[in-house]
Amino acid sequence: MPQGEASQMILAFLPAKGPGSDVSSLNKLRREASSYGRYEGRQPRWLLVGDAGFDGDGVEPGDLIPPVRRRRNLISPERRAKAELVAAARLDGIYSSSPADSSTR
Repeated sequence: MPQGEASQMILAFLPAKGPGSDVSSLNKLRREASSYGRYEGRQPRWLLVGDAGFDGDGVEPGDLIPPVRRRRNLISPERRAKAELVAAARLDGIYSSSPADSSTR
């Protein structure tokens, strides 16, 4: 799969007001994106990319959503692995480092 910003396309978005968790929108966005994304067999060839507001129970293993750090620590091995996946995606140009997501570092 091509990587970097030149190959990215937004397949779904959902505007919302005010601060708060985005977790309730995650499954709706996933359904919308899945109708446009390409698949290899049953595996999607697209990534769900979101900010830390989407961190919660609906996150799947391949999603690029930075885990929320509480007291600056990630204790769970799964959450550490997710943070490493997002860090690698930043290096590949898939997930940007913007001021909006600086609270997750």
